[in-house]
Amino acid sequence: MNLEVIREELEINGRLSRKSIGLLRQMILSDNPFSAISLATDCALFSLAPEIAKCVNHETEIVRWMATSALLNRFRLVDHVDIGIYQAQYDPSTVVQGTAFTGIGEVLPDVKDKNKSRLIAELLLKEFEDDHACNRRDAYFGILSAMDILLTDQPSASKNLDYSRDINWQIIESFKEQYMLPT
Repeated sequence: MNLEVIREELEINGRLSRKSIGLLRQMILSDNPFSAISLATDCALFSLAPEIAKCVNHETEIVRWMATSALLNRFRLVDHVDIGIYQAQYDPSTVVQGTAFTGIGEVLPDVKDKNKSRLIAELLLKEFEDDHACNRRDAYFGILSAMDILLTDQPSASKNLDYSRDINWQIIESFKEQYMLPT
């Protein structure tokens, strides 16, 4: 059985059989898990999050990006926030770092540990406030996500941000007030 057969099963039945989920699990743990992670994410198969998490250190940038994005941006699994914190700071790919910045913003409101919450806020603000940062835009979107600003109310992801015009500074100040409280 391949991914197309699994996808067809989903389209016909509106869900996947346990057999297909098991096969998808095996595919995620294979050498080339990108499409399997994508399908598992589209199906909201949260039960496959442990297998997806094993892919965040994959040798291929696009697999690390997909795994990080699935866990934090799509599934919003706060239990995997440490992956995002690490990826935002240390992944060699700015693409993976970018999705990690938006992802840690997505889960920030659910982080219970105040020190970790503050660390995430500091990471987002440091990247956003650096005019030369590679992922300044992604950090801003992470801040917007943390402040529960829906995509329809955010600047378009398909255009370059004009930082003198497109930034909502009131949201930035509210973010600081909410997350940068003294520890």
